[in-house]
Amino acid sequence: MKNKGQVILEFIFIILIVVIYVFTVTKPFIDNSQNTITDIDALTRTNNEANKLVESINKIYLLGNGSRETLELFVPINGQIICNSADNNIGFIVALNDGTTHEHSLCPNNTCEKSFELNDAIDLDCLLPEVNNRAIVVVSKENNIIIVSG
Repeated sequence: MKNKGQVILEFIFIILIVVIYVFTVTKPFIDNSQNTITDIDALTRTNNEANKLVESINKIYLLGNGSRETLELFVPINGQIICNSADNNIGFIVALNDGTTHEHSLCPNNTCEKSFELNDAIDLDCLLPEVNNRAIVVVSKENNIIIVSG
């Protein structure tokens, strides 16, 4: 009788050790992986929306004066698309929030940036210097100037 009770207690103790192991060792790995997936999603979505804007600018540039296109851009909360008339480019910044203290090898200070250089012949006028969250953006061509407005 005593042996059966001891076996049950040892079995419960082993199960308890396995449960503690799962929560203390594997859960942080799962959380870290989920945060990395969220960051990759934000980076990819912001990159795609910036590409959409660049493609629209290139298309309107090839068309005549008076041409226009309306875009609906969805940028993640931690992302931002930047239109820079002075440098004649479109870029984006995404702040990573994976909860780690180490820096990503491709993104110093946990902030990823990318810039899309436009054709030198394009004269860009950004009336909407940055796009956050959800925005309606109008790309138009007037007097051979590409205007990006909201």
